[in-house]
Amino acid sequence: MRPTFKKLLKEISQNQKIKYSVVGFGSKSYEDFCGFAIEVDQLLSEQNWAESQLELFTVNDKSTAEFTEWAKKWSYETMIPLATAPSLYSEKVPSLKKMKVVGKSEIVDEVTTFKVILKPNSLVKFKSGDLLAIYPENDHKERFYSIGKVNAAIQLVVKLHENGLGSGFLHRLKENQEIKARIIKNSEFHFPKKASEVIMIANGTGIAPFLGMIEEQTGKTKTHLYCGFRKSNELTVNYEYFAHENIKKGKLTSFNLAFSREENSQYVMDLVERDAELFTNSLENGGFIMICGALKMQHDVEDTLRKLCVLKNKDYETYKVNGQILTDCY
Repeated sequence: MRPTFKKLLKEISQNQKIKYSVVGFGSKSYEDFCGFAIEVDQLLSEQNWAESQLELFTVNDKSTAEFTEWAKKWSYETMIPLATAPSLYSEKVPSLKKMKVVGKSEIVDEVTTFKVILKPNSLVKFKSGDLLAIYPENDHKERFYSIGKVNAAIQLVVKLHENGLGSGFLHRLKENQEIKARIIKNSEFHFPKKASEVIMIANGTGIAPFLGMIEEQTGKTKTHLYCGFRKSNELTVNYEYFAHENIKKGKLTSFNLAFSREENSQYVMDLVERDAELFTNSLENGGFIMICGALKMQHDVEDTLRKLCVLKNKDYETYKVNGQILTDCY
């Protein structure tokens, strides 16, 4: 395989620029750990038609954590989402569980978003931020949705896409109907333990896990929720009511909304800039920022945070390395 690949790589030139990323799998027990991946990365760098998308990544002993670190960077750089929960790539696949539909909201007006509430028939451990894998065609084709744990049930917030396999399946469900699904642990996007302050940022259906996290809050952590939607509607009014009720209970510190299609157009990034002091001070004091929603929003928010940190003579990447920036974007 090695000689053939190397021979073809040199013989066949490409007419267009091609971006690439090399991921090597191996074991550090051997001296030539990921030797072929290193060689391929070098060979590609010598081709005038090849452009590196990411630095060479290596994975030791099938480490799912190392692989998903690459998957996060790949998704961020290419805007092509890959699932980033390490347990998803584990060799142990959780069994399917029967779940009953115990609640479902209908689509109102032009808003194509709805809620589905599922109750597992057996005892299943899960947290807000975990993922639910559904099988719309009862085969190997999976679709993933972020879980919000509300009253011990699974709450999904779903956007109905035209001809969408997963969203269409969930939209057609009726109350008391049963489906089979599996829960995937996503511990890298759980509410941080013993955090003094957590700032949540979402757009669209990315609000789902945060609703559950707020519901489960003890009130010991300062918690802020920033959300971006297109328009004010029945659904966002419900979110506002939910937020204000939890502010009264002490589970939520502040709630901030931005509407991009209303008269005073705003995006969630505008709110971040407006409250720059809160964000930079929180990071400096060991706080966490959680981002859930579209990859485009994640890009814009992180770019804004980088600029704000520069103004404070701080390095945003240091906070990322410290694990203070948690993302689950698609």
